[in-house]
Formats: sequence, C-alpha cells, structure tokens
Amino acid sequence: MATAVRLPASLHQALHDAAAVRDVSANLLVTRAVSDFLDRLQSPDQLLDKNTKAKT
Repeated sequence: MATAVRLPASLHQALHDAAAVRDVSANLLVTRAVSDFLDRLQSPDQLLDKNTKAKT
C-alpha cells in the first residue's frame, strides 16, 4: 500500500543517505522505523491510566 509522507528536505536527504550506506531502500528503513515505533507505542488505556494517576 502506498502512503505519502511529507518530510523536510534535510530529513529526506538523511533518510536516503542512511539507506544508501546500508544498501537498502528508504522504504525499508521507513517501514521498519514505523513498525518499531508502533511496537513501543502505549495503548490509549495505558496513557489514560498514567494521566489519571498524575492528577491524583
């Protein structure tokens, strides 16, 4: 599935440089980065629980 993402020129260049050094595609790096981020992302329930505890 294709998705368009707007990046600042400097980040775009850094992404392509990192991909070239590793001899992989920019798409592969982005796919892995998003997957890793989503794996670490807290659920909405966890976020609400932390917000509730912080207020008490």
